Amino acid sequence: MVNRSKKSNRINIVIMKSSLKKIFLAFSVIYFCMTANAQIIYTDINPDTTISAGHSYNLDLNNDGITDFIISDSSWNVTFSSMCIGSKANANFTVTPLHQNAVLSDTNHRPYAFAANDIIEATSSLWSNTADQSLEEMQYQCRSSRGSCGTPNGYCLFANPSGHWNLSSDYLALKLVSGGNTYYGWVRLAIQFGNTPTITAQEYAFNNTPDAPILAGQKNIFTWVAIDSISPLKKIFCAGDSLKIKYTVFGTFNASNVFTAQLSDSNGSFIHAITIGSVTSTTSGIINSKMPQNISSGAQFSLRVISSNPYTDSIYGVQTGITIGGGITAGYYPTTFCAGNVAELTAPPGYAYQWLDNGKIISGETGYVFDAVASGNYTCIISGLCGTDTSNTIPITVYPLPLAPIVTSGVTTFCKGGKVTLSDTVDKECTYQWGWSYNGGVPALIPGATQSSYTADSTGAYTVAVTSKNGCTTQADYISVDAIPPPLSANIETDSVGKTNFCAGDSLLLGITFDYFDPGPIYFQWKKDGTTITGATLEVYYARTAGTYTCEITNMCNSTTSNGITLTTNQCPKANSLPVVIVGPNPFPNATNISITLPQQQKTMINIYDMRGKIVTTLVDAELNAGVHTLTWNATDNSGSAVLRGMYFIKIQTEQDVQTKKIIVLR
Repeated sequence: MVNRSKKSNRINIVIMKSSLKKIFLAFSVIYFCMTANAQIIYTDINPDTTISAGHSYNLDLNNDGITDFIISDSSWNVTFSSMCIGSKANANFTVTPLHQNAVLSDTNHRPYAFAANDIIEATSSLWSNTADQSLEEMQYQCRSSRGSCGTPNGYCLFANPSGHWNLSSDYLALKLVSGGNTYYGWVRLAIQFGNTPTITAQEYAFNNTPDAPILAGQKNIFTWVAIDSISPLKKIFCAGDSLKIKYTVFGTFNASNVFTAQLSDSNGSFIHAITIGSVTSTTSGIINSKMPQNISSGAQFSLRVISSNPYTDSIYGVQTGITIGGGITAGYYPTTFCAGNVAELTAPPGYAYQWLDNGKIISGETGYVFDAVASGNYTCIISGLCGTDTSNTIPITVYPLPLAPIVTSGVTTFCKGGKVTLSDTVDKECTYQWGWSYNGGVPALIPGATQSSYTADSTGAYTVAVTSKNGCTTQADYISVDAIPPPLSANIETDSVGKTNFCAGDSLLLGITFDYFDPGPIYFQWKKDGTTITGATLEVYYARTAGTYTCEITNMCNSTTSNGITLTTNQCPKANSLPVVIVGPNPFPNATNISITLPQQQKTMINIYDMRGKIVTTLVDAELNAGVHTLTWNATDNSGSAVLRGMYFIKIQTEQDVQTKKIIVLR
């Protein structure tokens, strides 16, 4: 809250300065008589008062100890949470007029932001004394649980602010009702957007003459003249058109004074102003005027009224943006830009058109809007407006984008510890910024990588942003670099967990598991007792004899050898009293068969397990008759979804026996 016990430094100055805001100028008439004691009562808020969230500033416009307006910063505090992603919060700056006071607002009760020298006066019908009128409202959204946008809690500006205020200091128009009289004034406010929005009150003033206007930012009284209205107010004037210019004066003018209406050139400059009408007068009135017969077309003409005794002009009440003949404009589009952008040139709608570039017809361009994408001097021949008229010329300059090809000093796939130099075209007038992404997403900037080349030694996708001296930027295509690591540790396991002994004449399935990520090819070679087994180059191997088995894993950079597993064989008696289980093919890509021979009828359950011991699917859970039963597993889980490549276990449980077989799915 603002401490009102300390009076702000107050300066009483005598003035009046002027400008007409178009929305309030249209058909307004200002009647104002200067009095001997007319004053602008000005107060400098020293120091400026910044309002924090959930607090307000009590504005006493005429410094009589009574609060006239309350300016508030609505609370939008948020609390950090690791689960805050997606949540939203609002910030809203408001003003509440008290008593019978009011502010100038639109029909939705959003106060206007006046520029310096805009006029504030009685004739507007948009004065509102509604409470909590929104100057500006912003919406924030939490984008990250770790914080982003430079904030610790990750709340970022989510939507464009709504309201009439911007980042600069603007003026709020005020109407004060006191002692049965009405006074007009202003307060200067600065609104700051971003992640910590604030509103600051800087200064205020009012005209102590009842019903007298004041200009936004005005601090003293002076003599001036301003255009009030133009009749007829046409969208487009033609050469020779007659018009009436209504003007308003403030202050005292001498008897010989002449008010003169002047027309600028097509760029709005009055250096070589053209007189289009005048009247000898000392008071507000009308100047009968006429557009010149020989005038070039354009869309940026301006009108003003000047006085001769004393001299003053309506620089604060100029009527701008007047179109004479076939004037064309670029609107809000820049006329100098980088290739890939566009300038939308517009002629008055409702006529016939032909666009030209440097005086040459542009084939097919016959609409009232033309998109300029290349450098040139553009005009438009407009028919049916003021006869056939050639518009003003709009020069367009388009800067080319810099080249950004990445050239490599060698191969981009190499063993870890190697490197490759990435280079772009060297241009002393360009700047560079290299970026890196592991998977080709939005690149992270590489600190300090601002030269035309960069040496890469890590796996990732690399790019460079090249910016020309004209500010045009090209992002190079990604180039992938692979720094291949060597294979890591590897282990051999058997299809029956922990089993290293088997019957002579049978076989035992061996599989290799290893911790390794490599985008390149991997090769396997099985060995028995240190001797290479010819043809044993898969991830699995059926061992049929006793011995110590190892597997060597190799990539383009290095190799590693697994642990050794020693197998033994026994001469096993033939027995038909236990169930016999045969699984094949194994390994397999899509399906394998499971054959079980039961010597007698019994309860049987067959489950598939993954490496973590979790049941993948149940193939049998029933009473089976004696004899041979064949089942097929198509490498899917209970939901019917295909399982991943890898090692699995078949567990066959009967009333007589429990057997576990290892199987390998190859995708």
